[in-house]
Amino acid sequence: MIRLIRNRLRRRQQRKGQAAILMYHSISTGRPDPWRLCVDPDHFAEQLRVLRDRFRVVSLPEVRGALAAGERLSRAVAITFDDGYRDNLLVAKPILEEHGLPATVFVTTGYADSGRDFWWDELEAFCASAGVASRDLWQELQAMTHEERAERLDGLWASIHTQRPASSLPLSADELQRLADGGLVAVGAHTVTHPHLSSLPVPAQRHEIEASKAYLSGVVGRLVQDFSYPHGDFSRETRALVRSAGFETACTTHAAPVTDETSRFELPRIQVANWDAEALEREVERRLA
Repeated sequence: MIRLIRNRLRRRQQRKGQAAILMYHSISTGRPDPWRLCVDPDHFAEQLRVLRDRFRVVSLPEVRGALAAGERLSRAVAITFDDGYRDNLLVAKPILEEHGLPATVFVTTGYADSGRDFWWDELEAFCASAGVASRDLWQELQAMTHEERAERLDGLWASIHTQRPASSLPLSADELQRLADGGLVAVGAHTVTHPHLSSLPVPAQRHEIEASKAYLSGVVGRLVQDFSYPHGDFSRETRALVRSAGFETACTTHAAPVTDETSRFELPRIQVANWDAEALEREVERRLA
C-alpha cells in the first residue's frame, strides 16, 4: 500500500506543470473588443517584464525539443500570438526585442494582402457604424464559408450606404518578412481562412493546412514548423493531417500547463487578457503549481 501511494505521488509530481504557453492576439487599444483579444501595449510591456524577471521565457521550439527528448522544463513560459495582426510587428515586436524575449506568431494567410480585415473585426466595425448588436450577425457569419462571409459583409456595408473601410489590421506579406527578420519572432501557420477545421471534409482541411504552410515558408524563406488550430478546433483526422504536412507542433486553446505527458500536437495555451503584471504572474504561477 505504501509503495502504491508513493507511485501515485510520483506520477502526480511528474505531471506537474513544466511550462505555460501564453496565447495573445492583438497588442492594441481603441477599437471594439467583445472577444477580449486586445492587450494594451503598456500592459504588454509590464507583462513581459514580470515574465523575464520571474520565469524562464523559452521559444516554442525549445518546448518542442524538451518534449521530444523527454527533458523536464522548469518554470518555463513560451509566448505565442494567433491570427497575424499588424500590431504584432509594429507594437509587440519592438517590446519583445527590448526584453530579448522570443515569440511565435501564427498567421491566417488568406488575409495577407487581401484588402480585408479579419471578418470578426470587420463585423464589429460594421456594427459600430450601423449602431446594431453583433451577436446574431456573428452567429450567421460564423456558419458561412470564407467566400459567403465576404459577400455578406459587402452586402451589409451597402445596406447602410457606407463604403467598407480599407484594411488596416492583418499583416501584409512584406510585413511578415519584417516580422521574421532577426529570428527572435518565429512565424507559424494558422490555416488560410480560419475555419473550424473539424467541420470540413478531409481534402478541404488538407488544403487549409498545407497551403498556409507553403505560403508562409515561401514568404519568410524558411521552413514553417509550428501550427495553431483556429478556434482550438480539431479532430483525430485534423491532427494526422497537421503531422503529415510536416509540422512539428500544433497548439490548441485548451487552458492548461504543459506536462511530461503533453502531446506536441495538442499543446495547451493560456489566453492572456488585458491584465496587469500581477494578474498575469498569478495566473502563470497557478498553472505551474
